[in-house]
Amino acid sequence: MYILHRGCIFMGRRLHAFSLVMCLLFTVVCGRVLYVAHSGNFAVGQSYNSYTLLFEQNYTEITDRLGRSMGGTRKEWVAVIRPTQDCLRELPRLFAPGDVQRIAKELQKGYPVLEPVAAKADTNNIVIMERTVRDSTTLHARQLLDSASGGLGQYTAVATEKKLNFATDAMGRVLSGNTMTEQTDRTGAPATMRTTLDLELQKTVEQAAESIKTGAVVVLDIPTGEVRAVYSAPADYYNRALSAYAVGSVFKLIVAAAALEADLQPIYTCKGEIKVGDTVYRCQNGRVHGRQTMEQALAHSCNCYFVQLAQKLGAGRLYQMGLDFGFGAPVVLYKDFQSAAGRLPSLSVLVSPGQLALLGFGQGKLTDTPLHFARCVAAIAAGGVYRSPDLTGKATAKPCRVMQARHAKTLLAYMRTVVAEGTGSGADYRGRSAGKTATAQSGRYVQGREVLNTYFAGVYPFDHPRYAVVVMRENGTSGAADCCPVFRRIVSKLP
Repeated sequence: MYILHRGCIFMGRRLHAFSLVMCLLFTVVCGRVLYVAHSGNFAVGQSYNSYTLLFEQNYTEITDRLGRSMGGTRKEWVAVIRPTQDCLRELPRLFAPGDVQRIAKELQKGYPVLEPVAAKADTNNIVIMERTVRDSTTLHARQLLDSASGGLGQYTAVATEKKLNFATDAMGRVLSGNTMTEQTDRTGAPATMRTTLDLELQKTVEQAAESIKTGAVVVLDIPTGEVRAVYSAPADYYNRALSAYAVGSVFKLIVAAAALEADLQPIYTCKGEIKVGDTVYRCQNGRVHGRQTMEQALAHSCNCYFVQLAQKLGAGRLYQMGLDFGFGAPVVLYKDFQSAAGRLPSLSVLVSPGQLALLGFGQGKLTDTPLHFARCVAAIAAGGVYRSPDLTGKATAKPCRVMQARHAKTLLAYMRTVVAEGTGSGADYRGRSAGKTATAQSGRYVQGREVLNTYFAGVYPFDHPRYAVVVMRENGTSGAADCCPVFRRIVSKLP
C-alpha cells in the first residue's frame, strides 16, 4: 500500500513537470507569432513569404548573318503599383481618371499591378521600370520571320523570364515599403537564332520596293545559295515570296536551257501569231518580231518563237528540265518551314500540243514561287549549278548540276542582251544587269480586267554574278514598267 502511494506521488510530479514544459513552449510560440505579425521581419519558405509577378519575357532573338537583330521588339515603360494608400495617391499623376478607377479596383484584391505608361516619371512610391515586349510591326522581313505568319519565329521560344517578387506577411498580404526584388530565370531556349539574311540589304529592298503595293522581292547570294532578303507586300500575314503564281515569260529561260542542252537554237520568223492544233497563240500586243534567233527572241520576249521551240523539244525534254530545276517541289528553308510547291504540268498533260505550247512561254498550268525562281536564276548564273536556298546556314542539300557550264554561260549572256537591247532595259545599272521580264496572265478577272503578274528575274553583276534578284508584282501592267525599276534601285545600293 505504501509502495503504491509513493508511485502515485512520483507520477503526479512527472505530469506536473510535463505541463510546465508545454506551457513554456506555448508561450514562446505565441510570442514568436505576435512578433512576426507586428514586425514583418521574418524569413520562411518562398511559397509563403512572397508574391510573384511575371514582368518580362524575352524570346529567342532572330538575327541576320552578322548577328544584328532583325527587330520584332520594342521598349515600353511600366508602372509597378503596390496596393498601398501611398501608391493610390500617386495614380492621378500617371493616369486618366477612368484608368485610375480601373486600377484602384484591381488593387482592392490586395496584389501589385503592372500598368504601361507613356514615359518615365518621378514618383515616390510607384516604381517605373523599362521592359522589352514583342512587336511584329518592327520586324524586318516580317512575313518570313513572324510566327503569326507561320514564319521562322514559330521555332523560337522564351529564353529568359524576368519576375518581380514582393514580400508578404503570414496572411499573404503584400508588405508596405520597398520590398520588391527582381529575378531573372533562363529557360534553356537559345538566346539568338542566326539567319543568312543581311539587315542592311533587307532595308534597301524594303525601301526600293515601296512602289509594289502587292507583290514580293527575293534576293539570293549566288555563290552560296543563301537568302539575303525577302520582301512581301502588303504588310499582312501572307508571304507572297513563298506563294505560287502564274509565271509567264521568265520560264522562257528554262525552255532556252533545255534547248541549249539539246543543241537546239533554231532561227524562226515571227509573224505575230502561231497556230498549234486549233488554237492560235500570239505575241504580246500583236507584235510581229520577224526573223529571230534564240537570243533575240529572249530579248524581245517573242511568244511565237518559244511555242515552236517547245514543240521541237518535245514534252519529255522540257518536262525533265523543269524537274531538274526543281519545279513542282517546295523549297525547304528550315525543318518543316517551306515554300509552296508550285505546279509543273505532268507528262500526261503535256502530251497535249496545246498544253506544251502554253508551257513554252510559261502559261497554262505552270505556277511557281518568287523564292524558287530566284534560285533558278542563281543556278544559271552559277554556271549551271543548282543550290537550295538556305535561311539558317545549316542547309544539308548538296549542290547539283542542272546544265553544262558552257550552256549556262551562253544563257547568261542572252540575259544580258535582254537588258542591253530588249524588254529589260529599265533594269540596267552601270551596264552590268542581266535578266528576263514577264507579264503573266493569271486567269483571274477583276471588274472585267484580267489580273496580270509581272516580273523581272535578274542577276547582278552579270560579269561576276553575286546576287540573284526576283521582283514580282500582282495586278501589274508589265514587267518592264513595274519590276525593272525596282531591280535597278536595289542593285544600285548593293555593296
